Order: sequence, then C-alpha cells, then structure tokens
Amino acid sequence: MSAEHTLLLLPVAPLYRLVAFFGALYYSGNVVDLLGCPALVGEIVAGMLLGPDVADLLPLTVVDALKIAGQAGLCLMVIEGGISMESDVLKQKGVRAVVLAATGTVLPVLLGWLTMLSLGHSSTCALASGIALSSTAIGFTMRMMTDMKLLDTAEGQLITAAAMIDDVFSLILLSMLTVVQDAALAEQQSGEQQTQQSNSSAWTIVRPLLASAVVTLVGLVCFHVVESPSFASFGKLLDRSSPDRLRSAWQNNEQELMVLFLIGGGMLAAWLSEGLYSTLLLGAFTVGAVCCTRPLAREAWSSLVAPLQSWLARCFFGATVGFQVPVRDLFEGGNIGPGLLLTVAAVLGKWLSGAWGTSICQPAHIDEMADGHTACSFANRVYWGTFNRVGCAMIGRGELGFQLATTARSAGILTPPAYSATIWALLLATLLGPVAFRLSMRFTACGLENQEGKTAVERA
Repeated sequence: MSAEHTLLLLPVAPLYRLVAFFGALYYSGNVVDLLGCPALVGEIVAGMLLGPDVADLLPLTVVDALKIAGQAGLCLMVIEGGISMESDVLKQKGVRAVVLAATGTVLPVLLGWLTMLSLGHSSTCALASGIALSSTAIGFTMRMMTDMKLLDTAEGQLITAAAMIDDVFSLILLSMLTVVQDAALAEQQSGEQQTQQSNSSAWTIVRPLLASAVVTLVGLVCFHVVESPSFASFGKLLDRSSPDRLRSAWQNNEQELMVLFLIGGGMLAAWLSEGLYSTLLLGAFTVGAVCCTRPLAREAWSSLVAPLQSWLARCFFGATVGFQVPVRDLFEGGNIGPGLLLTVAAVLGKWLSGAWGTSICQPAHIDEMADGHTACSFANRVYWGTFNRVGCAMIGRGELGFQLATTARSAGILTPPAYSATIWALLLATLLGPVAFRLSMRFTACGLENQEGKTAVERA
C-alpha cells in the first residue's frame, strides 16, 4: 500500500473503533435483555472490557468525549424524571422520600464501616469505604423506571425522588470525606488553628445541604408561578397581542420550542446548582418538575428527545460508568473474599431502606366494618412487596461511588486491599441491583397499578 493511501486511512481508524464500540454497546445490551437481565448490565460490562483499563479500544480524546456525552444522557434522563412527576404524589410522599433516602445513605455507611472494621482495617479507612458505598445511582434508577414503565406510578415517583435526594446526601458525604482527609493535619495544628479548621469543616459539610434547599425552594416558587391563574391569563394576553407571524411560528414549532426550554433551562439550572455547591442533577430535575403538569412537555420530549436520549444513556452506562471501573485494581491484593463480604453490606444497607416504601399498616380490603371504615392489617403482602421493590431499586451504584473510592485511595485513606474490596462491592452492587429489581417486579407486582389499572408487569 502506498504512503498516500496509508495517510488517508489513518484519520478514519478511530471512527471504525467508535462504530465498533457503539455496536458492542447496542448488541451486548440486547443480548443481556434477551437473557432476562436489564440491558444496562451488558452495556456496563462492554464499557469495562473495551475501556482504557482493559482493551483500550478508543483514543483518550474519544474516551473523554464519550464520558461527556454520557453525562449529557444522565441529565436528559433526570429532566425526563422531573417531567414525569405528579405534584400530588410529591406532596403526599415527599417526607417519605427524604426518610427513605436518608436511611439508604446512612445504613450502607454504617454496615460498610462495621464490615471493614471486622476485617482489621482502621476506623478512618473503614469510614471512607462506607462513604463510597452510600450513593444510589440516579441514572440506574431512571433507566429502570423507564424500561419497566413505572414513571407514571406513585411508587416509581417515590423511588425517583428518593434517588435524587440520595444524590444530595452523597454530596454531603463527599464533603465529609474531605474532612476525614484533613483530620490528621488538624491534629498537628495549634488550638486556634484547630478551631478555624473545625469551623471550615462544618461549613463544608452543611453547604451542599443549604444549596440544595435553595435550589428546591426556587423550583417550588417557579412551579407555583407557572400553575397560577395569573400566569395563564398573561399567556393568553400575550398570545392575543402577538403579531400573527409570531403566533403562527409558535403554533407550528411549539414542541421544538418546549424542548429548547427544557434542555436549555435544564443545562442552565444544572450549571447554577453546581456553582452553588449542590448537584447539577438537582437543577436539571427541578426544571423538568416545573413543567410536569404541561402535556406539551411530555409529548415534545417523547417525540423529539427520546430517540437521542436512548443512545446517550448507553454512553452513560458504557462510558461514564463502564470506563470508570478500574478493572485491573479489582485483583490488587487478592481481596475478592473481603469484597464479597462488603458487597453483602452494600446490598443489605440499601435494601433495608425499602422498609419506608409505604405504611406498614395497609387496608385489608376484605372485611369492611359496619361503620364504613375499612379494616387494616399489619405488614401484609402489599407492604412486603413494596418493601422488596423499593429496596431493590435503591441497590444500584454509579460513577460517584467509584469516584469517592478513587479519591480516598489517592489521599492515602484507603489502603490497597481496602480499595480493592470497595471496588468489588461497588461493581457487584452495580450489576446486581438492576437484576434484583427485575426479579422483584416479577414476584411482587401487586400495588403497582397506574391510572389505567394495568400492573407494571402487564405494561412491561
């Protein structure tokens, strides 16, 4: 082959590899789905095997670009979750979602800490491992709710809201990890310096919570403004007073303009939220929730964004999550056994949070009292079914857990054996969570009817 032909072929080689990578994502997801497991499991495995740590199929610049595309896919999934919310459901289950998220954050930290202590690790190392296991992946939750067509159910919206709040709590724990990292340095300082360091550490922990409260409050204000009669009257007045050409342009392109508002507003809110030390996903979710009562928002999203979102979601699971897994470090120190033990703690900590999925006292629906009241039973079949489904939905971890573990290892908090065990627990929980949720849906589908009366299994 001549030099000229060689030069012509060189620039397209990364393109061939990129096409091969997308093909692997697509077909691995389909094959795993045919086997009865969620497609995202196959996409993550494909990303792990083809990523920088194993096959190193793609150039570094392409890897970085795919990670960014995956983050965009995650933001789109979160905006869709906001659009799918029902205001009445959020009012009824908001407190329950907060309690569920708090329990699902604290229990993995506690169980992970105890497990690592029993394995002989230091208290600081054990705490860092528990913090890395604390976060529920909102991306996994959104994908599962969408695939199982659960976003229009009260339970699906409870799980989505809890996973979003869990992300805020994970930010606080990330701040705690920074405080743990600085603890040894603070012990060597003078009393005055220690006081200043303590005040700074307290503000570092509290800041994400306050910022998230501000973002949520702004979102609530915007929602009430949009829902107010005066806003509707202003919209009608503006429509009547607009030039015919402008009115015609809006009517002919209303879906495109709504998508522009959702994506543009979501990106702006995400940027502002992250700048305020909250999570960018909360800002994106808030913009979607502001439009949750607008049928045009759901129609426009379904027809214009959903096809692109499906591919960007594959990028998220294959690249943003799959590339993040340090496959070579999994076998560092031969710590597979402790990793399996830590996996039990990681799974159990999230699954137990499902106890808050619904009230433990459920209507019996069998015997109606003479005075018109319905008899209630304690912890009946509906309660345990909800417990199992909600708990399994919270098991999946995401890229934040791997980021926390890597940060702790770089800071010297996690020893190599502890890091290896933590990575095993994160990976296995990531892969087992969607499978466990799919199984829970098959065996405990009662109580998941939507507005049309169909169960989740019938809809899926």
